[in-house]
Amino acid sequence: MFNSIISGMLYLAAMTLVWIALALFFVLNLSSIAKVFTETKSKYFLEMSSFINQLQYFTFTDINVKNLRYISAVLFGVIGLAISTAFDLGVVVLLLSIIIGYLAPNLIIKSYRNKYLNSIDAQLIPALNALANSMQAGLNLPQAIAETANAIPSPMSREFIIITRQLKLGMTVEQALGSFNQRIPLADINLAAKAMAISMKMGTNLPTALNKISETIGNRKRIKSKIDVITAQGKAQGIVVGVLPIALGAVLFILDPSYIQVLTTTFIGKLLLVAMVVMETVAFFVIKRIITIDI
Repeated sequence: MFNSIISGMLYLAAMTLVWIALALFFVLNLSSIAKVFTETKSKYFLEMSSFINQLQYFTFTDINVKNLRYISAVLFGVIGLAISTAFDLGVVVLLLSIIIGYLAPNLIIKSYRNKYLNSIDAQLIPALNALANSMQAGLNLPQAIAETANAIPSPMSREFIIITRQLKLGMTVEQALGSFNQRIPLADINLAAKAMAISMKMGTNLPTALNKISETIGNRKRIKSKIDVITAQGKAQGIVVGVLPIALGAVLFILDPSYIQVLTTTFIGKLLLVAMVVMETVAFFVIKRIITIDI
């Protein structure tokens, strides 16, 4: 009876800590989000009238996740403590919860950031063609950028809106393109921005240069697609090589745990485990080096 009361009190205390941590997490993150949106507005000169409008300009490209990692680790740690206390799972669950909480913010933000960058990369060629067509119609480059921003979908339209507002506030075209390249660190964006800046300085035909840049980027993408098809088998082999020993070990452990316990209870078994990890790691990097081809 006494043990049940103590367990109930510990569970209640743990759940109270969970709710306190949740409240603290959301309060701190709401202030951080508001700060990020305020800085984004002042930096990129965007007028955002509502939270939805703010969210559509939120690109995850300028976020420092260092403090967010610590907050998330504490939150997940408290939740892990509550779960391990309630179900008597030990300290392993607590440690796993802290590790997951520390890694989760970076993984989530990186995923959204990569999705945003991939969308920009996919829309680059149509945007360059639209710029060239606008300039051939008689518009100068700033006017063509503003016109293209209304003609192409997001997220590229957002970036062109940012460039247009920067130009209206006194930045030169070279500075605005450099800022665009810093926000979107892609090789094709770097190529396009530098080629446009050089063409303007040299006084060449900019619409023709834009068409050439678009053609070059398109050829690079086609070559990259062919290389991805050719190296797909190597990637699949790398996945099989990495997953098969772990999967086989899990199956053997389920069928007869004594087969696997030899690897963890004897000196030779531990040496074999270390050798397996080292060889798996070496194989991963070797296969990755073979199938990675720079264009």
